[in-house]
Amino acid sequence: MEIFGDELIETAPPIFYNNKTAAKPLDKYPFDKGGYAIVGLLSESDANDLQKEMGQFYTDDISVLNEFKKAWVFSKQSPISPSDYHYVIYITHKGTIVEQFAVNLNSHVIATDKGYFYFDSDNLTAFKSRVKKPVAHNMSFKSISEGRNYLSFMSSNKNLVLAYEPIWKDFEGQFTFTYKDSDKKEDPSVVEKKVERKIKKSFPNEKFQLNIVSFATSGEYEIELICNRRLFEEFDLYPSDNTWAPYEANIASYWKK
Repeated sequence: MEIFGDELIETAPPIFYNNKTAAKPLDKYPFDKGGYAIVGLLSESDANDLQKEMGQFYTDDISVLNEFKKAWVFSKQSPISPSDYHYVIYITHKGTIVEQFAVNLNSHVIATDKGYFYFDSDNLTAFKSRVKKPVAHNMSFKSISEGRNYLSFMSSNKNLVLAYEPIWKDFEGQFTFTYKDSDKKEDPSVVEKKVERKIKKSFPNEKFQLNIVSFATSGEYEIELICNRRLFEEFDLYPSDNTWAPYEANIASYWKK
């Protein structure tokens, strides 16, 4: 309920709409083959007793995973799209994230790639005594090569539950350069594709990612190029600030006890 002036107004609860096709987000995963886990990591949101009681959790038990699969069928669409969530729920395979969902326990919402659905807290409460606590590891390395060696070890370790894939797995750092659209008519998506084609043509053996950081009405674009240092040193296609920003090699991961 809400109070406006001296009036007490009862606010109606949100209406959840039945969906013709139920969402079964776990249905596609062959849990019986092994190597899978469901991992629930805390996200910042308003207070919730169940979140406080459960904390972070995981299960790689095949029977429990299949019970999650059976229980997590959502048929009521939610009109609510929360701005924050109590949990991010990850599906992992051999520690690699393959999909994720977000759950707000107070608003009773789960966000999936199929949209927002009603989420009954019992969908978690039922598993409270059947999940385990992961152990968080935060590792820092003196160099990217040292970090990449650790990634190789980590990926083969059966005790790994979840690891965030670091950008330094493929790239050493980034820099920015300027693209000028003299006609001031090009759409940002057109500029991005045009610049990407030119870089690929000029440096066919180099991996990279690019992002438009900003653009002005004057037609000037600031573009960020994520790549290895060799490309930065050879880059001469557009004016750059000549400042190389190397990545720090660190990684967060979660393990079985």
